[in-house]
Amino acid sequence: MSDLVGTEEFSAAQLREWLESLNLPKGGSKAAMAARLNEIPVELRGQGPPAAETCENEREDEAAADQDSTKSERKEKNEKAPQAPGHNNNHGEYRAEVEMLKLQIELLKLQSEREGRREGRGENTTPAANNDAGVMLLNAAKDMLPTYHGNISGNNDDVTTWIAQFKAVAKVNKLKDEKLLMLLMSKLKDKALVWLHSSPEHMSLPIDQLLNVMEDTFHPKESKLLLRRKFESRSWARGEEFSMYFNAKVSLASRIVIDDEEFIDGVIEGIPDVGLRRQAHMQCFGAPYQLLKAFEKIMLPKKYGSTEGANTGASPTPIRCYNCNSLGHVAGECRKPKRERGACYGCGSMSHRDTWCHCVTVTKRSTRLPHRLREPNKFYEVIVSRAPFGK
Repeated sequence: MSDLVGTEEFSAAQLREWLESLNLPKGGSKAAMAARLNEIPVELRGQGPPAAETCENEREDEAAADQDSTKSERKEKNEKAPQAPGHNNNHGEYRAEVEMLKLQIELLKLQSEREGRREGRGENTTPAANNDAGVMLLNAAKDMLPTYHGNISGNNDDVTTWIAQFKAVAKVNKLKDEKLLMLLMSKLKDKALVWLHSSPEHMSLPIDQLLNVMEDTFHPKESKLLLRRKFESRSWARGEEFSMYFNAKVSLASRIVIDDEEFIDGVIEGIPDVGLRRQAHMQCFGAPYQLLKAFEKIMLPKKYGSTEGANTGASPTPIRCYNCNSLGHVAGECRKPKRERGACYGCGSMSHRDTWCHCVTVTKRSTRLPHRLREPNKFYEVIVSRAPFGK
């Protein structure tokens, strides 16, 4: 449908209503009113008058009025314009129609030039814009995707997990096949990059088939029993953040079939501190993220007797148990029965001290003999028999 307003499509009443809605003069013939409307852009005037239906009587009256107004305009123009001999009275009417046609031609030219400029700009800028957008998406995908080294010892790379990440990043950034191959080549290092260039056929394979070959090549050849043992043997190290330990457990659990309850128990059993392990069991966590939230700010306590941070040069003081008088642990970790205060360290008796205990055989050089048995300036070797305390 043409954007120009024609005199045959609308009645004079409709054109007047249209002009009135646009706050424009509504006098003159239909051609003059249509020309006045064509001067207004389509976006402002619309495709038609607000009310397009009028009764037949009104149309007839308006047509008669339009005819009268046209005749009066022609009469005024003929009176004002000098009449040359040989010209008839229809000269003014022809002149108005010619002016109208010229105006329509000018409008059509302007419209075609405007559309041509729009199409030209689109053809010139679209390829460059698409190229820039593709480069930006590829760079964003490179930042999002981690590097894959090819299951080198110490990297803990899982090819299945990495391929899943690769597909997710490609889907988010809407990358095509050639961009996907560029992304794959940029994120492979070490053994994985050597494998990619080991065969010229790899570059010609479709990206999905290439990923399948890659997964078959680097998938670990380990039994389920060995994978489960690795999961169970992974423990929380001192100085390690709990989130790092938790994520390592998640990575190991992803390679075996395990439910949330068993996973939580496996994470808790990997905590070396007995007190923290008991508290974790008492909480009865229902989801793994709850366990992570509870321990995210907790660090394992340092070992007893640790001299880290003390650079005095002196040898560390040995730890002695208050309960059994042995070295290497404290009374809280002692496995022997609790000794009463003042009792013998060897047998727990209150009748004598450790020096005079006859329950364990010990050979030692001592001067702690009763004064009545001592001789001046002489050491005595005392051999006593002593049984281990608690047996």
